[in-house]
Amino acid sequence: MIEHGLAAPPVAAYLRTTRGTGSEYLRYPTDKYIRFWGDFLESLELSDISASHIKLSIVDSTNPDIETIKISGRSHLIFDQAIIDVFAMMTSVSFHVSGPRLGITAADFGGRAWWVHALFANRFMNDGRYPEAVVQGDLCARAREMQGDLTIDESRRDRWVETQVAFSLAHEVGHCSVFNGAQVLARSGSASFEEVMRPYVDLMDQEHPVDYQRAPESLVIERRAEEYLKEVNASLVEHGHDPLPHNPLPTYRGMSYGEKLDFILADESGVGEEVVADYLAMSMVARLMAYPEMPVDECLAACVAAVRTMFLLRAVEVISNSYFNSRLPANALADLLNEMRIREEFAGFSAMVLSRRQHLREIDEPDGILSDAAKKALELRSSRIAGFLSHMANRWSEDIFLPIPHEMHAGITFDAVARLGNDPQFQKMTKSPNLASVLAEITGIGRPQVNWPPR
Repeated sequence: MIEHGLAAPPVAAYLRTTRGTGSEYLRYPTDKYIRFWGDFLESLELSDISASHIKLSIVDSTNPDIETIKISGRSHLIFDQAIIDVFAMMTSVSFHVSGPRLGITAADFGGRAWWVHALFANRFMNDGRYPEAVVQGDLCARAREMQGDLTIDESRRDRWVETQVAFSLAHEVGHCSVFNGAQVLARSGSASFEEVMRPYVDLMDQEHPVDYQRAPESLVIERRAEEYLKEVNASLVEHGHDPLPHNPLPTYRGMSYGEKLDFILADESGVGEEVVADYLAMSMVARLMAYPEMPVDECLAACVAAVRTMFLLRAVEVISNSYFNSRLPANALADLLNEMRIREEFAGFSAMVLSRRQHLREIDEPDGILSDAAKKALELRSSRIAGFLSHMANRWSEDIFLPIPHEMHAGITFDAVARLGNDPQFQKMTKSPNLASVLAEITGIGRPQVNWPPR
């Protein structure tokens, strides 16, 4: 069942409260991912998992989110088309043609990454922090003008976005209760997840054993957090503020991949449930969304990219929410990055496992008794997708994600609002009824609704 403007009264009231009036009017066609939604739920039913209580409302506002609310014992998914804009934006950035690279650096834009400002402008506006939204919107407009248009393969980008939409819907269903509310879908799939993942992580541990003695020094997360803190303090001092206290960061003990899998399986919620929901969604997308122009391995890579984009939105929310009370502590950043590291690693592992399964299905040979030619073809395919995922991960980390915490720590927004707070023109902009429309046009994220944001 697909519900647009005919949502149940409690759902309609929730949508008006969180998105304003008119969110049922959509900018983007829904046929492809509605077809996926129907096929996905039918697949669950064929596996004796009743999904008749799971409903979907598709809306369009400035809030790039997918959320689930529980009403009268039913899980009601709300998919906001604004997240399509974010998927398209981040995929375009990744696809920008600058040689063989998948990403572009902040330095290419004169030291400012416009997507950072777009995400924060949107976040601040949705949170009702209009002065901060104006500052970030202005920075976004300046950076985009400096950078110019991205040169990309638009048809390929659109296929990736369609795949990411399908993945995000399936992932959210993974958090819904099934079996008459007795269990969350992702947790019900933990046993099958372990069955396919355990041999792979055991192999990874054999090929890449953990050096427990060197683990604290070898973990990238803590080193980066330390580097961030140094940059933050240097910027704060430069802008006339006191530096943050340099407290020792918590050290995450080195863990083998097998230990990480044990942690995922033991975690009844949080990152463990997220990882299993990722696997469930990727397996469904690989089965239902692949087509000649978008083969399975590329579908899986697009799903891994969706995991990163969804985490990116979460990081923006965490950082912006902590911004006014206190600057984001370095240990909170380390916690956030550590969670992302585990989820990103296992999204990549899931892609590798599902790619292998698809290859065996295509050649129609049972695993374990492959011919030499089949083994060579499988190794070549595995090497190709592993190399692509590794390259994509490196570019995303260095060129796309790192500017997110850095830009907000640099004190740009804090200083600008403090400096401009009493300026009549600035105050007029922050109180403008057209602010949401202007920011949506600048950032390219979402479509404002009537009487939104509330004043």
